[in-house]
Amino acid sequence: RYVTAAAAAGLLASCCASLAQAEEPFTVEVAAGPFDVFVTETARLDAKQSVTLSSELPSNTGKIVWLLPEGDYVERGAAVARFDPAPFETELQQHSRELQDARATLVQAEAELQIKIRRNEESKEQLEHAIAVAELKLENLRKAEHPLRLATARNEVLAARTALLAARRELEAQREMLNEGFGSEAALADAAAVERERANALALSERQLELLQSIILPAELEQAELELASKRRELERGEQINLNSLAKQNAALVRLTNKVAELEQTLAASKDLLAKTTIKAPVSGFVVYKQISVMNERRKPQVGDSVWNRHGFMVIPDMSAMIAHADVRELDVGKLAEGQAVTLYPEAHPDLTLTGRVDSVGTLAADGSSSEENLFRVRIALDELDPRLRPGMRARASILTRHHDAVLRVPIEAVFYEQGTPICFLWTRGAARRQSVTIGESDGEYVIVTSGLERGDRVLLSRPMELVAGN
Repeated sequence: RYVTAAAAAGLLASCCASLAQAEEPFTVEVAAGPFDVFVTETARLDAKQSVTLSSELPSNTGKIVWLLPEGDYVERGAAVARFDPAPFETELQQHSRELQDARATLVQAEAELQIKIRRNEESKEQLEHAIAVAELKLENLRKAEHPLRLATARNEVLAARTALLAARRELEAQREMLNEGFGSEAALADAAAVERERANALALSERQLELLQSIILPAELEQAELELASKRRELERGEQINLNSLAKQNAALVRLTNKVAELEQTLAASKDLLAKTTIKAPVSGFVVYKQISVMNERRKPQVGDSVWNRHGFMVIPDMSAMIAHADVRELDVGKLAEGQAVTLYPEAHPDLTLTGRVDSVGTLAADGSSSEENLFRVRIALDELDPRLRPGMRARASILTRHHDAVLRVPIEAVFYEQGTPICFLWTRGAARRQSVTIGESDGEYVIVTSGLERGDRVLLSRPMELVAGN
């Protein structure tokens, strides 16, 4: 009947624990791992290009003589239309004859010029040979003959000095021997005579070396340089005379060359016009006629019609490659760049997944947008084709803008803001604690946390006061 104090305390604790467990808020664990950021928008498929064909002949000289039937499939490079080639063939023949005559005249003038050039070259070669001989002679004097002669003269001076030194030592030795009573006056006199002879020989060799260095060799060099300069002046005068004699022939040759070049350009233009009488498909596809004006009437082209230059009369949509266009919000356009991977999910074929890449990002906001937010046109190049695809189909385009290998992330519902500062509520030991965090990119469901949390932390998905209000 009665409950002891200890039992009552245990029962109260059990109730509180049960109540606390029942009121524990919903939390999620801070996870770590790879993280991809996507921009997802609706895109519209289209052919990569649709080519309009027109006449490139002058004015309305393009008279149709054959057309590929409308609706036929044409391979790239095959003919789809032909214009009357007769007037362009006549013009081509006339220009060919004029060019042939001009080339014959030019060949004759070039032959005459070559004869003149060869004669001038022979004269020039003779003078250049004479110059080469003079240069060789001068080079030989400077690097071979003169250095050798100088070396020989210096060696003679050196030998004379050595001989004089030996004679002086011998003379000194004779004096010492005479003083000591071993020599003779005759031997001393002979040694003195030899010393004088060797001194005279040294003076002579030194004089010869000085003359060689200061007078003889410079005079020989000067004479060789004068001969070389004379030959070079003769060559310059000859070249000037040759240039003057060739001036008139060169001027005439230039005029003929220019005339031939002009006629070649005219002939090339005629050939180009003749080639343009046949229009070939730049892409593979189905032929579609466009309406044209014929005698104040708008209708599709027929054989016998003359079409005007640059006026399109046929269209070939290119289905060999497809693209997609997506309008991206101004908030996301800064995340996009050329080459980013794209995955597309066509609405008409839920089982079909396409891949592609961002081909270009618009620099100006798209016109005619019904949204108040600026939209920018993004062009997506598809990597593969599927025969079920048609221009104008809608698809969901998911553009991968950033990949992170290992980051912390939490659901965007776990991040709150107080005075513009992001915070999370950590749930530890049955209580919530406010934690300032630094966040990074988001994929719309999760957001990267760069600081403030650690892997394994648990955070609330709602504010604690809201839980209290809910109770």
